[in-house]
Amino acid sequence: MNLKIKIEGMSCEGCAQSVENLLKARKLVNAVKVNFTEKKALIEFNEASNSKKEIIEAIKEKGFKVIEAE
Repeated sequence: MNLKIKIEGMSCEGCAQSVENLLKARKLVNAVKVNFTEKKALIEFNEASNSKKEIIEAIKEKGFKVIEAE
């Protein structure tokens, strides 16, 4: 399953890399690409009942704001 999200609060490329590394470390995530300039992330993950919520919560816990998720 794929998830596109807009993330606010990233102030540099290091922030984007931090989010990317955070998500790559999760077992349910297969692939992730965070684009700092567009403030977006494209995430491919294993479908489970709470996977999307888990991903969004992990980003929020890192201190960023998820604006929209589709």
